[in-house]
Amino acid sequence: MRTVFERVTTLRMHPESGRMDPGFARPEVRQLPHPPYRIVYRIDSQRVTVLTIRHGRQELNPEEVGGEDTP
Repeated sequence: MRTVFERVTTLRMHPESGRMDPGFARPEVRQLPHPPYRIVYRIDSQRVTVLTIRHGRQELNPEEVGGEDTP
């Protein structure tokens, strides 16, 4: 079974492999499932930044990963 760290490493080669979540209202913020967790990350022009890793059942407020005016 792949670890969360191995899963995150795959984002280097496949940054758009996660899905966009309309709840975030930011197309550069995506989620990558790794049951029972979900990896929330942001795609920038030069890098992928992991914003948080949460249990899949835990609610996530979009403000926790940056509001509309957060770069």
